[in-house]
Amino acid sequence: MDAADPEMLEAQRKNKTTGETNLEAIRMLNKAGISVHASYIAGAPGERPETLDRTIAGIRQTLGEVELSSVEFSRLIPLPNSPAWDLLVDYEQPNFFKSSEEIDRYLATRDITVTPDDREEMRARFGDQDLLDIDELGAFWADNFTHISEKYALERISEVDEMVTAHNVRTGNNVG
Repeated sequence: MDAADPEMLEAQRKNKTTGETNLEAIRMLNKAGISVHASYIAGAPGERPETLDRTIAGIRQTLGEVELSSVEFSRLIPLPNSPAWDLLVDYEQPNFFKSSEEIDRYLATRDITVTPDDREEMRARFGDQDLLDIDELGAFWADNFTHISEKYALERISEVDEMVTAHNVRTGNNVG
């Protein structure tokens, strides 16, 4: 699922997907007797409070209209060999974007600016690490690639976990 906001779906390069197509897919899976685990991300590039609000509204709608076995809502953590890692570290030689120029255009449409000094810091801080500190990485990502703080994202994720639990659906806290 990733998001229920069209802007954030596009930011995650899922521009052929909408909240409605996701909801219709779950309806069809429910009808076929197939259990559905829904997973959402807070903190896609350019995430803002209003885009996160729309995703949360979409989760609420989904919970009210279809049956889900579980819902997981977590913050985006850029990991090596991912499109987010191209934005963070592999800018010079991206694996998922065609070029550095494409990355610049992609970030510009999300009102994100990364200076050459910022790029150097990111490469030095994360590029050659064997072990990554997920909390440091998540906070750095939120501060530099979204318009929300990590604290805000974690607070909203906690609210969703409570909402999901109130619907008697398992959350990411107890899935598995």
